[in-house]
Amino acid sequence: MTASGDSGSQQAPTGVGAVIAAFVHRRVAGSLLMLLAIGGGLFVASGIDVEIIPDVDARRVSVTVPYPGSSPTEVEESITRRIEERVVGLGGVRRVVSEASADVGTVSLEVGPFADTQEVLDEVRTVVDRIERFPPPDAERPDVGIPFVHVPAITVALSSAELSTAALRVAAEQMREDMLSLPSVSSVSLDWSPEREISIEVDEEALREHGLTIGEVARKVRSSSVDLTSGSLLTSAADWSFALTTGAFAPRSSKTWYCCGRQAVRWSP
Repeated sequence: MTASGDSGSQQAPTGVGAVIAAFVHRRVAGSLLMLLAIGGGLFVASGIDVEIIPDVDARRVSVTVPYPGSSPTEVEESITRRIEERVVGLGGVRRVVSEASADVGTVSLEVGPFADTQEVLDEVRTVVDRIERFPPPDAERPDVGIPFVHVPAITVALSSAELSTAALRVAAEQMREDMLSLPSVSSVSLDWSPEREISIEVDEEALREHGLTIGEVARKVRSSSVDLTSGSLLTSAADWSFALTTGAFAPRSSKTWYCCGRQAVRWSP
């Protein structure tokens, strides 16, 4: 009775267990299936294209408008802002980012995950062509396209325990110029380096003495600063853009600047 009860309690495997049990008892079939899978994988792998720099869908559309001899403010008012007003809200556009710099304005559109990049590109071209009195007379025609994904071939890190940040940037810029002089190098970018700026240190005692506030100094600097373009000069070595920059500050000494005729601030480049 006990033996019959034990044999009756055993059940045949089901599901994955049944498949494993079948291959355990049929080893030849399992070996043939494994060889078939390996052979199929090798056959498919042999037909895969291998590229050093593969084509990558950037999922972006860019609008670039060259504006020779212009300042960033002029580019923003005449180029990027007018394009933004027309492309914001287009179907398939996820985000719009604009960059206004001297001589050129760029508007980048990020395409949504389920949108067709080519369809968005065609729609952006149509919208830009319909902007009235665009581009400005001195600007070139807009270049609407899909930006090329630049894959850096070499990354060089420059560091120093002795040089200051400004001196290290100068050395990096010199290295960039040396690399650009090589015949096989077409582009070199300088990243992770702080931009040059002028910081203004306000003397509180001088402000109280002359009856000034920080807000008044800031408004005077903002209202009196002038950035006017004066054209460009084309040479065989490079293209130079000239601008006239004036303001309420005039140097009287190496460290003291005068604002509104009153000694109130000091500068440090």
